[in-house]
Amino acid sequence: FIVDNIPETLVLNKLDSGEVVSCHICGDEKMIKQMCEHVGKHVLAKFRGKPDRGLLQEIEVEPCGFCGREDVCITTLTKKRNGAGSITSTCEYQDISMKYKSTTIFKPSNHCTNVPIHCPFCLPSISGVPKTIWKYNAINHFLIFHGK
Repeated sequence: FIVDNIPETLVLNKLDSGEVVSCHICGDEKMIKQMCEHVGKHVLAKFRGKPDRGLLQEIEVEPCGFCGREDVCITTLTKKRNGAGSITSTCEYQDISMKYKSTTIFKPSNHCTNVPIHCPFCLPSISGVPKTIWKYNAINHFLIFHGK
């Protein structure tokens, strides 16, 4: 079925990759295309027990890789017919210009390889889509949900 006239509150408007936004974690201003790497630094500092000064809020256990918040965004990784990854997210900071495959590879121009991945242990959803988690959150996810 088709829904005409979707309420404005349900429409997801994505920001341009060059748009400047404030980090929810520290308040620094970054372009959308830089936010995943910026948030990745906060996540790694937290999980490695390194100091991360001037935070507006703490990184939680399974934060969104786009914005750093937990329990706000839903991100899903699906595989296309050609095997390429496709990311959909409710996150306001999703970088829609992000290329999944190239983001998974560390290189001088891309220091952050935090990408959505499928949990190999979680059962798929009713629609058959595997559970999506963020790569930098994987160890915490495994310990919390699959540790025993």
